[in-house]
Amino acid sequence: MISVTKIVNTFFENTKQIYFGIGIALLIIITFMIMPIDLYKPYLVTIKLIIVIGLAYLLYKNTIETQEFVSKLKTSLNEKQNEPIKNTIFLSYILSLVIFILLIYVFYGIFY
Repeated sequence: MISVTKIVNTFFENTKQIYFGIGIALLIIITFMIMPIDLYKPYLVTIKLIIVIGLAYLLYKNTIETQEFVSKLKTSLNEKQNEPIKNTIFLSYILSLVIFILLIYVFYGIFY
């Protein structure tokens, strides 16, 4: 049986890439959508599509990692000492919701 600490450390290592990707996506969104840059319209649409694809990948990856994390810890989540782990799972699902909202915002920005 794998220890809870090892499972948590593996989850944190697997999600580092997701948080780095979110930072890059936010930087690109700020640069090309919020700040007014005069670029040829097809270039802007292409950049926005790249952002949508990147955010969709990040949403998928975060959801899968969280579900795997929950499935590995299902038996030990009922214990009182695991409140921080429950909070981590809850915040990870909140992050997925925020990525989804950002994805809708960028997708909406392509057409308007």
